[in-house]
Amino acid sequence: MPRPPSEEIFLLDEGSVTMNYGDRDPDQERRSGPRVAAETRFKMEYNYRSSPRWQIQNRESDRVLIIRLRLRDVKLETTHEIWFRRKPKLENFWQDPLVQHELDHVRISSDPRLRKRFLELVGKPGKIELTLEPTDKVDAAFVRQAVQKHVANSFDQVSELASIRYRELDRLTRHGRSPVPAEFQRDILDLPTPENASHDASPDSSETK
Repeated sequence: MPRPPSEEIFLLDEGSVTMNYGDRDPDQERRSGPRVAAETRFKMEYNYRSSPRWQIQNRESDRVLIIRLRLRDVKLETTHEIWFRRKPKLENFWQDPLVQHELDHVRISSDPRLRKRFLELVGKPGKIELTLEPTDKVDAAFVRQAVQKHVANSFDQVSELASIRYRELDRLTRHGRSPVPAEFQRDILDLPTPENASHDASPDSSETK
């Protein structure tokens, strides 16, 4: 059996980062793809409070539900876990190229512009309009589900944006072998839409060979 990895928690400018070291379970190794030296995973979570108002309008032959969004206390939080197969040497730990590359991934998914984009996507429409089916019964639960779906869709776009950027970083730096281009961090939000992006890597992981 592989030796369980040791674990350390660091408080960085980007927040709390957990670092694990050592061999992984063989099943996890197979699920993660090709054998790698390090991997960064991020986990995004969101919270909000809502008290929407709604009304139903008859438009020609359709019934349309109009929900006016009233969201508050909207939060987006991100945690990170970095795994190293072999623990980098303590001497010049933070200057180690592999450590620096994984921290570049952390900087991407903790970029405050992602939170700003999430807030914009959540609040931008101001209202939700849904064409109702004849069998739809509109009540507080129905409206709450519609609001939840809207927020979840906004969250998915931001989470996928970070995942695309993870893959782009690995491509541009050849998994940390080359310097990060100067324009990379500056243009973090100038990305293709998730539906047009490549999905050749795990959505919440960075793999460094």
